[in-house]
Amino acid sequence: MVKLIKAKIKIYRNDCEVSNEIYKKGIKFKYLKVKPGQEESIHLIKLENISDKNDIKGLKKLYQIDNNTLLAITKSCSACKVMSLVNLLILSAIPSDNNSIVYTVLAKNDQLNDAIKKIKNNGLKVEILNKIEYENIDLSEKQIKAVITAYKMGYFCKDRKATLTQVAQSLNVKPSSLEDVLRRGLEKILSNYFLDQGLMDEFDIESNLC
Repeated sequence: MVKLIKAKIKIYRNDCEVSNEIYKKGIKFKYLKVKPGQEESIHLIKLENISDKNDIKGLKKLYQIDNNTLLAITKSCSACKVMSLVNLLILSAIPSDNNSIVYTVLAKNDQLNDAIKKIKNNGLKVEILNKIEYENIDLSEKQIKAVITAYKMGYFCKDRKATLTQVAQSLNVKPSSLEDVLRRGLEKILSNYFLDQGLMDEFDIESNLC
């Protein structure tokens, strides 16, 4: 099993155009995600109040995705520049104020250590707020076979075309055993989805894995 580290790191900087604009004007947002780059960074902003979108028109490259979701492309701040160089999977990036930003990242332990060193070597202050170690959440062959078979037989359909017993019979296993394998497989599928979509950024997945 490959063991990974999920960590929250806080980087101090005060040169982010988006953060400065948001906090200067007191704009409230549900979330702000960042894809860092060397020259430019992409910011996805979900506003709490639709009317607030009129207050950040000062950003040059600003695009409206829907009523309260905006996409801003700006010159990379010092934090984004260095984060674009490190070998970390960024799950989310949320400014805690206009002077700092908190990244939730996924990496091997040595990759995280190397990234912290690189951030410091670029003259930025960084803190590890929290980190957890967990094994990967890939499905086992048994779980994959069970989930695919149940799906093909219509077990997950609204009108349920196959019962748990029928799926178990096709796999030559007991219904109670299949139920456990399906539950664990679906849990991993959901965990992977939540991680990929950045819907769980508060270490919920680790605390809820059975």
